[in-house]
Amino acid sequence: MQKNIWDAGGYIVYLTHFGPSYPWMFWAGGAGWNIRPLYKYAMIMGDKQYLKKHVLPLYMKMAEFYENYLTFRINEDGTLAEWMDKNYPDVYQHRHNSHLYPVFPRIELIHAVDTALLHAATAALYKRFEFDTSSTHGLIHLALQAIHLKNTHIMELNLDMSWKAGKLVSFAIHAGNDDVCTVVYKDEKKQIAMKKGKTYNQVDLL
Repeated sequence: MQKNIWDAGGYIVYLTHFGPSYPWMFWAGGAGWNIRPLYKYAMIMGDKQYLKKHVLPLYMKMAEFYENYLTFRINEDGTLAEWMDKNYPDVYQHRHNSHLYPVFPRIELIHAVDTALLHAATAALYKRFEFDTSSTHGLIHLALQAIHLKNTHIMELNLDMSWKAGKLVSFAIHAGNDDVCTVVYKDEKKQIAMKKGKTYNQVDLL
């Protein structure tokens, strides 16, 4: 299919939630996300044979696709564009951020010679954080991307956390819903029954 659409080799990932609200059945950035757990397994287990025999061939085939597909564009807002086609304007009010995959979990843009791409990636991250998503894993991805960009200011603004000398010194959680939250920090673990609209600071949580 990728050959017919993009004239590219390798492979792509097919979405399973294709429908009227998300009419795009190919996840161009999905291969890396799907392979990475296999890579992590091999690295954690120290299994070089598994890495060589199973993981590396998958990455090589994935690279075939990206050689033809993957390029970057900076849009008129100065952010890293989500879509290469200029006829599809960026919509910032959602959590999806596959165009920031080279920031996290990968690191290609972190070492980019073109600093304009780094600035554009940071600007795109700010735009995403302006959207108040209820997706915890979406916020975590954004937070890790901010860390890779060495931009703790984004974290402090949006996740109400602050660091000093590389260590977490304060944090707070703002409850968007009535729910039970499990907080884990170092060797401490605590469950809090949260009430919508209330803020819980470090003293409350640990």
